[in-house]
Amino acid sequence: MANVDVDSLIFVNQNSRLPPDIKLILLEGLVGLPRNVLRHRIEDYDGYFVCFASECRTWASMASNIALQTYRDLIDLIEHLRAHKSKARTSPEILSFFPQDPPVGEEAAFEKIPTDALKSTSLKERYETCNSSQKQNAISLAVKLWLLINCGPQEPYARASTSCIAWHENESLVDIITKAFKSQGLLQTEQRFPKAINSYSLERVAGFRIVWTEHLADHLLLNDEVAEPTVKLFRFPSILQLYNRTSTSAPADRFVQITEWCSTPEDYALIRRS
Repeated sequence: MANVDVDSLIFVNQNSRLPPDIKLILLEGLVGLPRNVLRHRIEDYDGYFVCFASECRTWASMASNIALQTYRDLIDLIEHLRAHKSKARTSPEILSFFPQDPPVGEEAAFEKIPTDALKSTSLKERYETCNSSQKQNAISLAVKLWLLINCGPQEPYARASTSCIAWHENESLVDIITKAFKSQGLLQTEQRFPKAINSYSLERVAGFRIVWTEHLADHLLLNDEVAEPTVKLFRFPSILQLYNRTSTSAPADRFVQITEWCSTPEDYALIRRS
């Protein structure tokens, strides 16, 4: 990651488009594929990066309470979480990425804006201390941007009509992935919907309103207890296709198999009830 832009601040200038080189670096960190493989299809992921920028703008108001500052920090944290996917959220192994806690009664040394000289250093070298809230917010945001699932804590906001997976202190990343994508009891083969089922037929024939979601665990979630029944569809299948190209990108060995059906219309029979 020799490109100087990787040391740019995440929570600054998110109203402008990310340069293609930064997108490639981020995708490489997210899914573990080399940039030369991703380069010729970079425009396929524009929708994801609109979501990425929106998420960063939402968190920008509390940037001083998130132990992430640069794109390098984000990529390094994702790699750290991937390497320790079976460790509890508050385990020493997970928390070793961050500076130590401040002494009791003292404020954390973490600052919102680092100097230019410090941006390229690791977070542990940049600051002596940061508090638990800053660490846990960083983990939550990294997982949201990486795996597109919402997990607590819910600072600084809770998106309306979007579920949240409770990630307890003693649970690992593998634990919450298993919790989010546990078997819903699939229909028998002879009961499956035909391949002709698509978003058009769901809206015009079945009478459902399509609600696009950025939270992968809400994909195919049905709410038929309202006047206008809705079904949620995950809006970034191109990202899932990237995960399907590498066995090292996901936090659990079966993550891709669990999510692979998200972009296959014949599997709308997997619709779940909210």
